[in-house]
Amino acid sequence: MPENAGYSFLHRTRLLLVFILIALPFEAALVLLIPLGLFFYAANNLYTILGILAVAAVAGQAAGLLSDYLVSLAQGRMLGELRLAMYDRLQRLSLTYCEKERGASLPHAFAEDLGPVQDALTAAVSRGALPLARAILGTAAIFWLDWRAGLAGLLFWPWILLAPAVGAALASRARPTAKNDDRDLLGIVRETLSALPAMRVYAMEQTSAAGFGKRNETVARSSVGQVFQKALAVRFADAGAFFIQLVLFAVTMALAAEDHMSVSVFAAIQILGYGIGISLGALAGYLPVLGKAREAWGRIRELLAAPLAVADSPEARVLPALRSEIGLSDLTFSYNGETNRIAGLTARIPRGSYVAFVGASGSGKSTLLKLIMRLYDPSSGRITIDGHDLRSVTQASLRGRMGIVLQEKSLFRASVRDNIRVGRPDASAEVVTTAARKVGLHDEILKLPQGYDSIVDTGAGSDTSSGVRFSAGGQQRLALARALLREPEILLLDEIGSSLDATEEFALNAILQDLRKGRTVIASTHRLSTTAGADHIFVLDKGAIIEQGNHFELLALDGMYAWLWRKQAGFSFREDGAYMDVDAERLKTFPILEDLDDAALSELAPYFATETFQPGREIVRQNDAGDKFYILARGKVEVWRTEEQSGHATEKAVLQDGDFFGEIAPLTGFPRTATVRALTVCTCLSLSRGHFVRILDRFPELKRRVAEIAVQRLRESSKSAQV
Repeated sequence: MPENAGYSFLHRTRLLLVFILIALPFEAALVLLIPLGLFFYAANNLYTILGILAVAAVAGQAAGLLSDYLVSLAQGRMLGELRLAMYDRLQRLSLTYCEKERGASLPHAFAEDLGPVQDALTAAVSRGALPLARAILGTAAIFWLDWRAGLAGLLFWPWILLAPAVGAALASRARPTAKNDDRDLLGIVRETLSALPAMRVYAMEQTSAAGFGKRNETVARSSVGQVFQKALAVRFADAGAFFIQLVLFAVTMALAAEDHMSVSVFAAIQILGYGIGISLGALAGYLPVLGKAREAWGRIRELLAAPLAVADSPEARVLPALRSEIGLSDLTFSYNGETNRIAGLTARIPRGSYVAFVGASGSGKSTLLKLIMRLYDPSSGRITIDGHDLRSVTQASLRGRMGIVLQEKSLFRASVRDNIRVGRPDASAEVVTTAARKVGLHDEILKLPQGYDSIVDTGAGSDTSSGVRFSAGGQQRLALARALLREPEILLLDEIGSSLDATEEFALNAILQDLRKGRTVIASTHRLSTTAGADHIFVLDKGAIIEQGNHFELLALDGMYAWLWRKQAGFSFREDGAYMDVDAERLKTFPILEDLDDAALSELAPYFATETFQPGREIVRQNDAGDKFYILARGKVEVWRTEEQSGHATEKAVLQDGDFFGEIAPLTGFPRTATVRALTVCTCLSLSRGHFVRILDRFPELKRRVAEIAVQRLRESSKSAQV
């Protein structure tokens, strides 16, 4: 990016700025009319002077009105160009940079940094350039009237103009402390809200209020210092403006007393001195606004200079239609330049085949799809389509041959019709309807208040009072319709079933079986039930292919794939779809149940209850009573542990289909040692401690064995993610 690219909006408004600079002296000269009128009145006719003053005043006011209009026009254009430049840059940023800065500088630049820049631009003339021009013209007029008075007036210019800088320096020293104190106070409020029931039960209100009061006193003291330092700077500038008038009055009074200055000159200088003081005071008040704008502009410049995503080479060609295969040759890729997410991966995907990349969370399967889409370029190795390296073809032609369905939400606040035709804006209503029919969404859309014209409520932004919301399955089908609308040769599916319940996933799989005909389908998933029918399955671990083959070949290998299959198998939904069962064989795979015989396991299985948790819901919370053991039949969760002394929260693990947690609870009844939060819709089978204990009471030897396991688990709990 050129160094001056961030200032292009100034270049495009240069003509307006020239007119503003031309009008500025005429408006600023108004400050001279009265004092110079007094001076010339001593030697000229009163009516002549009044006429000249009237004409000059009208001209000056007209110039001022023109300047106001031009300033508002220039400001609007400059801010519009700046927002457009920021948004354009945002769309082309490196995905790594966006993911890193998503919760920090990027939203801040749009939400908060544009405000100070707008304030500075709005007041640039009225509180900046115009007062400066008036002060300069006034001082020049005093020099013309009497050079000695002019020198006296200049003495306090540095005083006034340096006062804001001194105040800003003092305030900046106190600002970090004040921010930390405010953050601590906010932390107490959040902690109180989260622990309010416990506080009331244990009558902690007075103790908590006392702690809050002490912290509040600290915040109040730091606030007093900060406010006083700002006020001191303003007071300092005001004092300088007053002393200009005082010194001018003293000097001119002395000169007049010695008959070195006429009364008209004396009066003119007093008025000019007053005007200079007012102008410099206004300018001093604008300088802090300008300082905040400079800080904000620095952050905006960081956005405008941030690294771009992959770019087309100057020699990039249009990608021809897929005729043979997609090749992955010795691929290596790292997000941070240190840890490889893809490591030496080589694979071949024939045209018209259905291939799946499977593995645990973090194995690199979604990253691989992003490389095929060329959202990133590999660190080494290459991806080819019929021998064409993706880096040698245009991104538009590559993605134009692809239909892509991501696991992330990708709906927009627009009509259902416009959401479907995102990738093909010129698609007719008939084509949109056909795509919706193919994914089984047409009838559901017709039931909406305005059908295809209904506005989709994405839940983002402030205007969420209207619009329709789709279920997770509906969102995925809408995204699939959008992909099919492009009639793609290659269909990429990234974990599209991860957020669906069993019924929605079954329906989606049935749709995919019909849609894969005549297309090359590449899917990434951790849920093996969706890929059993794939032509070829690649099993990933730490970014490398460790197994490959079809479903039955991989089961026969009895390796990672077979282990994942067994972990996810053994669960079945009942006819109503609301409840799930687990069989005895599946229960036997859990360490705390492996010593139970088949009869005991069969007796225990019906006691498992089905529970469903929405994304963001805490399934268990650290330090809560441990009364259940959970099997995660479907979904993905994150495990967090908060250190008691430091209060620092650390992510311990991500669990998904077939994993289990909370096994210490039925063994001991002890409080939870970590927090488990749902990342997707999660279906769990839970077993209460009471049911488990009753089974143990019937098997004394097993009870002794479980007690030993409990002791072992408790010893490991401080180092593991078990809860």
